[in-house]
Amino acid sequence: MAPPLARTMKQGIREGGVSAISSSLTETYIPQFALALKATPTHISWLTAIPSLLSPLAQLLGNKLMSTFTRKQLVTVTAYIQALFFIPLALIGWGISSQFIQTYALPLLLISYTLIMSVAAIHSPAWFSWMGDLIPEKQRGTYFSRRHKAMGIASMAIILGGLALDYYQTQGIALMVFSGIFIFAACARIYSAHLLSTQYEPPYNKKKSAIPYSLWQFLKRKNAMHTFVLYVALYNLAMYIASPFFPVYMRQDLGLSYTWITLISLASSLFYLLALPYIGIFSDKYGNLRLFYIASILYTLNPLLWLLFTNPFILLAVQLVGGIAQAASIIGITNYLLNTVPSQERAIVSTYINTLAGGGIFIGSLIGGYAMTYHPPWLSAITYTFIISIIGRCAITFLGVRHMREREKVKKLPRTLKLSLIHPIRSFQGEIHFLKGLKR
Repeated sequence: MAPPLARTMKQGIREGGVSAISSSLTETYIPQFALALKATPTHISWLTAIPSLLSPLAQLLGNKLMSTFTRKQLVTVTAYIQALFFIPLALIGWGISSQFIQTYALPLLLISYTLIMSVAAIHSPAWFSWMGDLIPEKQRGTYFSRRHKAMGIASMAIILGGLALDYYQTQGIALMVFSGIFIFAACARIYSAHLLSTQYEPPYNKKKSAIPYSLWQFLKRKNAMHTFVLYVALYNLAMYIASPFFPVYMRQDLGLSYTWITLISLASSLFYLLALPYIGIFSDKYGNLRLFYIASILYTLNPLLWLLFTNPFILLAVQLVGGIAQAASIIGITNYLLNTVPSQERAIVSTYINTLAGGGIFIGSLIGGYAMTYHPPWLSAITYTFIISIIGRCAITFLGVRHMREREKVKKLPRTLKLSLIHPIRSFQGEIHFLKGLKR
């Protein structure tokens, strides 16, 4: 492996960890911040829907900018700009005593968060194209599992924010603690941008970054990628009927503290971490479509388990399902795209996929907000919303995944890896041997 490549791959793993701190703080505490500002379910749905709709449009801008700037320049500069938009978030908490801030706090939160997510989206196609040319194909599963592992470990720092919020909440200054959290997220993003600026970028022909076909032309293609794109978009729609409201459920329905909410979020990250080495090697050996099966089934099961169990200690264990599903989904989708899409089309194809996925998230979030507000009197809002999401996830899994095809030949799964009700102990032993074999 060439020295610049080896050094950049190591830097990429480190940068992933730093950027994960910023992302985790944002994703974990923005909904909690909104609830502290007295947000309704409708506000929460818009907080997910609007950034999800505008971010893919920002990716289209990012594709156009690739014909003017290098991928490294685009990714680095936008990371610095993103850090600046954390400042308005911090000002909301510090200036909450102002009548103006109190009146417009939620709109300011929505605007600031949308700008943060949109600027991040601008550099997404460039980063995806950059990494696709940089990481050797046979090492992608292992490399991205290592990078996501570093991201998972680093994101555990968010527990400090939960502890601080619970401690200072009793002193009436929790909103100021939120401000401190967002300032720290900005600092992490600045350091991430610095690390990106030190990484190697392979040669790239800017002329190839011109958009080769429109979104409509892309959708008219009847191939495996067409099916994959529709599946991703529809599954995101079904998922986000429920996903934005887990923080609402934990905070308002279950009455959990900030520390418990953070711990439960971290449990998912921990299980995600533990699963990544196996998922990455599984992807390299047995393909990515099987990962879609795993992710789809587990994501469908997840909200059902949340309805069945309300004890926070049990919910920590339930996060095993979400963690494995997240690992299978991220590695599966990333590698499927890298393996299927030609190098010169990766940026625009990833943009179109994210555009359609963002549309699905937008519609799903609005459906969820409507369900949370207008639910049958004999069902709680959260139960009604989760049931709708479960039904949607089941239907899309059944209709979508079975129609996709793997591009390359992959190994068959061992015969021992089969569940058996007649011989459950033998089945369990087979799975243990299979997991051990993956690590060899």
